[in-house]
Amino acid sequence: MAMLRFSKSVRDVCDTESDSTSAKITHIPRIETKSWIRNQGHRQSIIAIHASTYFALHAITILGTLPTIFAKNVVLPIPGGSLQLGTTTAVLTDHSRPSWANDTRPRALPISVFYPVGYAPCSGGYLSEYVPQIVSDFENKYFEPYGVLAEIDYAAFKSQMYHTCSGGKHHNEYPLLIFSPGYERTRLLYGVLAQAVAKAGYVVVTIDHPYDADIIQYPNGDVITTDHETNLTDEVLVEIRVEDVSFVLDQLSDKKIARKLVPYDIDTSKVGMYGYSAGGSTAANALISEPRLIGGLNLDGDVIAPVTLIGNDKPFLQFDQGTHTHFNSKSLSQMWPLLRGWHEELSFNGTTHSTFGDLALLVNLWGQGNSGNESQVVSHLDGKRVSEVLRVVVTDYFKFLFTGKESKLLKCNNEGYPEITCAITCTPSPEVNCVPPA
Repeated sequence: MAMLRFSKSVRDVCDTESDSTSAKITHIPRIETKSWIRNQGHRQSIIAIHASTYFALHAITILGTLPTIFAKNVVLPIPGGSLQLGTTTAVLTDHSRPSWANDTRPRALPISVFYPVGYAPCSGGYLSEYVPQIVSDFENKYFEPYGVLAEIDYAAFKSQMYHTCSGGKHHNEYPLLIFSPGYERTRLLYGVLAQAVAKAGYVVVTIDHPYDADIIQYPNGDVITTDHETNLTDEVLVEIRVEDVSFVLDQLSDKKIARKLVPYDIDTSKVGMYGYSAGGSTAANALISEPRLIGGLNLDGDVIAPVTLIGNDKPFLQFDQGTHTHFNSKSLSQMWPLLRGWHEELSFNGTTHSTFGDLALLVNLWGQGNSGNESQVVSHLDGKRVSEVLRVVVTDYFKFLFTGKESKLLKCNNEGYPEITCAITCTPSPEVNCVPPA
């Protein structure tokens, strides 16, 4: 699979219950048919929402949640502006589609929402969990070969959130952004970047894709992991993800639902999208079929059809590690000449595939450096610097998308950011092959 850069399988990590929780692991049911049920009628949603409390809604199912005990609190330093944030998590359930090829239950999509609430002074401050303990334990198993990444208590990290602050804007003034994570990745490990982007004045919604994500814990304690047994093609996987994105936009367009997620109206008519790895391919392809999306950003992802065959007309930024560009990636080289709108490719030099998320910062905050095996995953770069560079590139792009103001970085002026270069030429080296594979 082109988008899967980790070779270690995590399928069997959750064969038994975790010692730290009584959560039930959902094993993938085996049924004969693998056909997809496509209901073209009205999509109904059951939504479970959690912020500081659970809300009731005409189509809401309220689910229980498990208490989590944290070893310590490490408050995440979120780079960016002075806006303060609130957050909500929810499960949006699409009854028009099955959960997976071999699971006929309705498809239940966990989301996290990060939104500006204004400027200090703020009231109703609270610490929001970064990941549940069972997810932290799972990631420790996943990263077993990678040094400190297997030792971090990811559940110890918290984000400072608020209910209300002064000077907040209202009614459609904060553009909406959608984020899709990589294959076999949880949306939760991209929460710092999402918060940093939200602090620039955006409502950011991150999505988990069931049976595609490495682990999902639902509010009732049920857990599902990646399905490695059903042989779906990359094209089908991305098609499912694109449908997930459209469904989430449908739900956010319902003001009764949206107001339970964010305390002001959301404009879903003009939306930006970014994604990591397979999530970047999802963004590139969603731009074709979803008219509400006006531009996309791909964080170090290869792409698959149909965008490699027909391209798209919307603004698109490709942001890669320095050794992965449209000069040496077959799929990117196919897509690149078919992009008919504004498009640019920036390289983040000295990085790895997994630098494009929160992991480098988490290693830094855990205080044990990144000089061991974990550097194979997050690179040797300082985690706080990585977090800042990611924030600047993502927010510069979306500022351009929504205002038309192109930053120096987007014009290939890397003053202040020497790690960033424009991928306009390719210089062969032992690390860089400038010819895409046949």
